[in-house]
Amino acid sequence: MSFLTRLETRAMYLLAPISPVLCSRWRFRRTFSRPLDLRTPRTLNEKLMWLKLRRYGSDPLVTRCADKYAVRDYVESCGCGDILNELYGVWDRPRDIPWDALPHAFVLKCNHGCGYNILCPDKSALDREAAVRTLNKWLRHDFWRDFAELQYRPIPKKIVCERFLGHGDDLPDYKIYCFHGQPRYILVCEGRSHGKPKFYFFDPDWHFLPITRDGQAAPPDFTLPRPAGLAHMLSAAARLSQPFSFVRVDLYDVEGRVYFGELTFTPGAPAGDGPPVRQPPDPPNGANLTPQGRKDTPMAFWNTKKPQTPPEPDIRIYEAEPPHYEPVEHPPRFRYALSTDGVYRKPALRQDKALISCVGDMLAEEKLYKSHLIGGRTDFHDVFAFVRPYFAASDLTVGNLETMLCAAAPYTGEQYKVDGKYHCNAPQSLLDAVRQAGFDFLMLANNHNLDCGAAGIRETLNRIDDAGLMRTGLFAAPSERRFALVEVNGIRLALLSWSTWYNRNETRLTDEGRRALLNEYAPDRAASDIAAARAAGAEFVLTYIHWGVDAEYKTEPSASMRRMAQELADAGADYIVGSHTHSVQPHDLITARDGRIVPVAWSMGNFVTSELMSVSRSTGILQIELTRQNGKVRVTGETFLPCYIPDSACGLSYPVLPERSITGEGKQAMQMKEAIKKVKGIFTKNGNMTGEWILTKKNICAALGLPAPAADEVYTKLNFAMDARPGCIALVSDITSDKNYRTPREKLPELAETAMQKGAKLLLATEQIGDYPCMVVDDTFQAYARIVRACRACYTPKTISITGSIGKTTATELIYTVVNSKFNTHRNTGSANNFRYCGSVVQDLKQEHQVYVQELMEGPPYGAAASIAQLVRPDIAVMTLVGTSHMEIFGSQQRIWESCLGVQEGMPADGVLILNGDDPFQRNAEIKDRKALYYGIADERADYRAVNIKNLEMGMSFDVQHDGTVTQVVLHCFGRHNILYALAAFAAGKLIGMTDKEITDGIARYRTSGIRQNLVSYGGVRLYLDCYNASVESMQSALTTVSAIPVNGQGRRIAVLADIKEGGADVVEYHRQVGRAAAASQFNALFCYGDDARYIAEEARANAALDVHYFPTKAELTDALRAYIREQDLLLFKGSHSMELEDVVDKLFGTWYHEEFERYDFKTREFKTKDLAFRLYTDHAVVTKKLTTVANVEIPACVEELPVMGIERSVFSGSKYTESVTFPDTLTNIRYCAFYKTSKLENVKTPPSLRIIDNSAFSTCANLRTVEIAEGCTHLGYRAFGNCKALEKITIPATVRQIGGECFLNCEKLTIHGKAGSYAQQYAKGHGIPFCAE
Repeated sequence: MSFLTRLETRAMYLLAPISPVLCSRWRFRRTFSRPLDLRTPRTLNEKLMWLKLRRYGSDPLVTRCADKYAVRDYVESCGCGDILNELYGVWDRPRDIPWDALPHAFVLKCNHGCGYNILCPDKSALDREAAVRTLNKWLRHDFWRDFAELQYRPIPKKIVCERFLGHGDDLPDYKIYCFHGQPRYILVCEGRSHGKPKFYFFDPDWHFLPITRDGQAAPPDFTLPRPAGLAHMLSAAARLSQPFSFVRVDLYDVEGRVYFGELTFTPGAPAGDGPPVRQPPDPPNGANLTPQGRKDTPMAFWNTKKPQTPPEPDIRIYEAEPPHYEPVEHPPRFRYALSTDGVYRKPALRQDKALISCVGDMLAEEKLYKSHLIGGRTDFHDVFAFVRPYFAASDLTVGNLETMLCAAAPYTGEQYKVDGKYHCNAPQSLLDAVRQAGFDFLMLANNHNLDCGAAGIRETLNRIDDAGLMRTGLFAAPSERRFALVEVNGIRLALLSWSTWYNRNETRLTDEGRRALLNEYAPDRAASDIAAARAAGAEFVLTYIHWGVDAEYKTEPSASMRRMAQELADAGADYIVGSHTHSVQPHDLITARDGRIVPVAWSMGNFVTSELMSVSRSTGILQIELTRQNGKVRVTGETFLPCYIPDSACGLSYPVLPERSITGEGKQAMQMKEAIKKVKGIFTKNGNMTGEWILTKKNICAALGLPAPAADEVYTKLNFAMDARPGCIALVSDITSDKNYRTPREKLPELAETAMQKGAKLLLATEQIGDYPCMVVDDTFQAYARIVRACRACYTPKTISITGSIGKTTATELIYTVVNSKFNTHRNTGSANNFRYCGSVVQDLKQEHQVYVQELMEGPPYGAAASIAQLVRPDIAVMTLVGTSHMEIFGSQQRIWESCLGVQEGMPADGVLILNGDDPFQRNAEIKDRKALYYGIADERADYRAVNIKNLEMGMSFDVQHDGTVTQVVLHCFGRHNILYALAAFAAGKLIGMTDKEITDGIARYRTSGIRQNLVSYGGVRLYLDCYNASVESMQSALTTVSAIPVNGQGRRIAVLADIKEGGADVVEYHRQVGRAAAASQFNALFCYGDDARYIAEEARANAALDVHYFPTKAELTDALRAYIREQDLLLFKGSHSMELEDVVDKLFGTWYHEEFERYDFKTREFKTKDLAFRLYTDHAVVTKKLTTVANVEIPACVEELPVMGIERSVFSGSKYTESVTFPDTLTNIRYCAFYKTSKLENVKTPPSLRIIDNSAFSTCANLRTVEIAEGCTHLGYRAFGNCKALEKITIPATVRQIGGECFLNCEKLTIHGKAGSYAQQYAKGHGIPFCAE
């Protein structure tokens, strides 16, 4: 390179950030000896330059796909994961590369540009120092500046290592030029290994094209061998290129197998760096890569015109009253071509299988409109930036366009209401973005169809036709049929759309006009339309229906919606999608009159929106897979892809973000992740999407070996009678885990009646019971097991079970935390570990689950683990500890161990046991014919051993020795037993393919919660809650653990110990052992409660320095502790769950731990007043929901004779109406986000009964000015009043001894009032907040 050339290159490198356009113009002129025309680009190179500067540089999807690492996710989302090369690792810096761990051959590349490749066919010959220097040089270089390729600019630089595939002519490289999703040209390079490369073009049929200079010099009969994987390459290229006007898809063919290379958006930059090509031809059929004229003119590929139809009448003859807007006419273009037989078609990529994507309502409300209005023009393309890949992977994408497109009428963003009614009208640019996003079909029947009158209808239809999009639900003339036929990969679909109302604008049309232009729902009309579609050859009928207002913003369908859906199913609909509720509602199944099972998506919510309500920002994409099987088209798969619409993300306004695009740990990311989790739960709550195992009568009969029924029926779940729920099939049996137990015959009628009263649709019983619908079986226990096993057989997650007599729940939580950090993991909640609940958990499995973690009880009865394992089918079984729990039933620890080993009866032959090497029962057991791994601390032979254990302020650190390596781990809890469970999690993670770092990161995320080994603080008192269960071993472990936790200041260690239940004949001795452990511990005081706990107290009194107390009742214990506890004390609460120590904690500190268990045991009920909803517990009530828009809310002191003691999380959150709240004198806690963003709330005054104001309880109340907290409150949580920017005065009593972090974040006007010398004054001084002594 000459000096002048180098100088010029450097100048362009410096110029690119200042003016990418000027840089591009200079390079273009230097290459082509003519100026670059960006106004009316005509040649391919000019059009690529236009795309680079005007579109691709600001498109986050293009940037994502230009990133050599991030593009892998895109490829996978397009259904092309099979062509990805094997990934060995990704690093930020060369020094992070584990060179010794890399395979013999590999490729290193940088992800932020082109030409950054180090090919290593032999690692032993690699000069590592040179490689590091090269990689560092590449990472310092801003590749995008070389040719002003703006799409590379935002890419975070990384080093990627992949499998070595070959090089030179040994690695055939095929570069496929794609226009609007259609592969058109294939570029092949020959002779690269000889240093004299030649370039040749072929068309998709492998006909040679003499485009390049090398091609023109070739002989007339020149050709190259047709690649074996050509069809696969073209299919992949079509899928990957769908969202883009142009992209080059680079692929490799290695012995017939296709591998992905990269996506290139601006080949040659384009400035002559590519193959020597004569003036490149434009894509065929006049395809436009860039717009001509208006900025937002749609780009189209197909030019097929509509077949000739009779002239349409003047649409204004149907108009009865204003508005009279003039329509704008445009020439038609189509992507799907309308054939003369009235069927839309496009070239099929495959046969007899189709993937349909369906979304909900698309609107352009005021905020959305204004946020995309720039320089007098609107551009909505960025709304769809993150979802285009999902539409590109679909064969047909369908959406509900809930707006008109009338240029003469005011847009919604300009005028919110017309004639006093909400008005929905959007500019052409919204339709352009919809089309560019990949939509093919628009459902149009909705309540806004008449907002712009008859002419608005005509213009909307013309614009949609012009864009090449298909449509139904709104019509230009009575001659148009009420459905559309679309042939997708050989499958003929009918699509229909109805609306149930029109904003009371029906008078704007004549009766004839309503019949001609609209598609108003009526059962007979729907049946007639569907019948006509069938007669026209439809093999599958997909319907959209725009519901009324009775379920707006709700997450469950209304009775009228259910009625209409049943009518559509009976009329012959094969799939029903609902719209208009502005909220996602569940997927369901309906049994049609002819016995067909019809899926219903009650509502898909808003897909394009700026509505304020969070329920309207949660949305999703429903993907339906259709397959022709045995001559019939069936739904063979359904997937719900949850999405969320934030105000802004990645610099875009109101983009639709799919789940996998939401990353990070910031506040907004965590809120979006929570919303995603919630909306996924809502849509899939019934667990009956196709591809999942569906509980139908036919499937039940097949599982039980019974004849198939004449008519099918769908059930929600298989439950025991006492657990029956609406729509379930109920097992008429007592709840048991004993396969030998038989329910007494005289109890069967009572159980059957209970199940039917709870809503069961069918009973599974050993005999016919009365007139109830029954399926008679020989053995209900075995029938339950066979049905659950049939469900389990449909899923293939890697399954980990955890059993043992002590520590199962803690180990389960830890293992779940670790594996869920990498895999989509299903698990049991709480202690759902018996036959009854495990069967229920198995029924909740989904195809998306990669790992299944299940706690599994060892018994009683003896052998329960074997029965349950046959339902769960674990691949890996973790054993915790063989203790003394349930000794009264098992008789010996040996019997407990034998029962635990029964888990093997459900394991495959290659299943692995993970055993506790520190437990003599496990270390000394003889394990035959199965692989076993051991973990331990004392066990020097353990496969996973913890050493160098250290106590930290809030947990422990230790090293794990395994496989000849040492890995450091940090665990945020205390106790030797927790280290053991972390080791078990480490071993399980390794078995399912996790790296050491992934496992240690997962362990570091683990936090204790609830009443299981949970260290919490309230009012300056720390509590170690471990009262979920108890045995002599866990009691001793808890005393040891808490003895090691430092005590603050003048605080004392106080142990509150209750009875150990299920101790058998040795129960007295077990309690005495605990007493001796307490006497030898570092505790200052011991409070014992329960019949058997007296033996703990008796034994503990041997230590004269230990202050010992005994109480026979819970009430006496509570009163004594209330008088004894002081600030800085550290309390241990430990006992069997039936002793309800968490209830003591609730009464002392105002917490609500016990509520979880009453809900779990179905001991609660609901209650409503005019303004509020409540949940009623055994001895109190809590507010759960606000039902009114009244400004001044008064919370009653009692409902149903129960004191109102709590306000649940988020009850008033986001309220725009609540101005004041009167709290009752019974209230003890205000929970998480209870009043978050209650914008009109100005003053708060709490009662003396209140103890806790929880995290973010009053956060972001924009107008909150004064708060008066009464004496008695002890605890203000994290950000309790954060971001209350108008807050001027808060009175904090002396009883408050704990104020959480950032409690008054951004409260810049605040002055704290309180008593001199109080904790409040200390807090104010420490945080620089003015204080006023009172």
